Amino acid sequence: METPTFGHYCATKHALEGYAKTLKHEVEPFGIQVALVKPGEYYTKIFENARFSENKIADYEFLREVLNEQVEARISAEGNNSVEVAELMVKLVEAKQMKLHNRIGKFASMIPILHLFPGMLKKIVKKTYGLDKV
Repeated sequence: METPTFGHYCATKHALEGYAKTLKHEVEPFGIQVALVKPGEYYTKIFENARFSENKIADYEFLREVLNEQVEARISAEGNNSVEVAELMVKLVEAKQMKLHNRIGKFASMIPILHLFPGMLKKIVKKTYGLDKV
């Protein structure tokens, strides 16, 4: 999903998907398979491990505050069960035949459908991150 203030992260995911689709065609003749693991939202230490610029645009401060509150509340409520993502990766490595797209987690299967309805996706992103109240 397009996470506000994480444009660089979202862009790299899109780039990786494009690369994997192309790579699949290139290595298939050699019996090599390519798989993408596409988790829904899993709360990891991305915020703790991220490096943030000292130079911040003041106009974005409200957005950072709202998103930090939302993420912290959801981590507290849902915890972090990224073990199931690791288990999926093990299954893929052991599989004789892999699918390219492997979605896992809450809402992961809904994301492709939501992309067909951009207006609905925008509303869900705003509601998910508490931006509908801003």
